[in-house]
Amino acid sequence: MVFHIGKMAEQKKSVHAGIGPTEIGRAQACFLEPSNDMNPILIKPEKDSSAQIVIHGEARNTMDAKSYHEFKAKALDFVLESFQRLASEYEVIIVEGAGSSAVFPCSREAS
Repeated sequence: MVFHIGKMAEQKKSVHAGIGPTEIGRAQACFLEPSNDMNPILIKPEKDSSAQIVIHGEARNTMDAKSYHEFKAKALDFVLESFQRLASEYEVIIVEGAGSSAVFPCSREAS
């Protein structure tokens, strides 16, 4: 049995713009076209106490840790949007978290 597998890292730190270079490499290793949905939230450190928040490849705000913590509920909406788009394209999605991953089967049949 062969599955069409997608990959997602919902939130990553990187000094690069858009999708993180690690996610680009991982997508290419799986013969997938890199997508902002594979890394919907990118945190680019700017100073010791703040970072630029990039959502779906677009720079949004610079936030300190407290502001970002307050923003997390809204950030989840962006992550779920990306997950839904990936779920419509792939049969299985591997979602990477902080040091671990989870596998989500994506049913294409309506319940």
